[in-house]
Amino acid sequence: MSQEENKAIARHCMDLITEKNFNAIDQIYASTYVRNDPDSPQVRSRDDYRKYLMGLCTVFPDLNFTVEDLIAEGENVVCRFSVRGTHSYPWRGIPASGKEVMITGINISHIVENKVVEDWFNTDIFGLALQLGAIPSPSPK
Repeated sequence: MSQEENKAIARHCMDLITEKNFNAIDQIYASTYVRNDPDSPQVRSRDDYRKYLMGLCTVFPDLNFTVEDLIAEGENVVCRFSVRGTHSYPWRGIPASGKEVMITGINISHIVENKVVEDWFNTDIFGLALQLGAIPSPSPK
């Protein structure tokens, strides 16, 4: 696979979330897929990931990922992204607020033979918690 083809796969991974095309997960992610995410350590497999995304799209029904940068090196693609959505359903004990939120993140995908076999995902969950009022904003000095 060329680096450009791998970048196209990584972009498609973000697009399928925005499009809520959860059936495409089987086409893009290997059956042996492993997800590494310190915020959601319980999400490890392809099926776990599908369920996680479906839940996330319930909480934020207008969830929209924007790819800001894609950098490829060999079989790895780094994707810097932003994500926006409206908090419409309780999330981790925080009642639905109706607030539109925006956070950023970075994902590194390892792609082999047109399939994502492993991801290392990191998003600004602290920033999300601040925007939802789950933790107090820092006081100005």
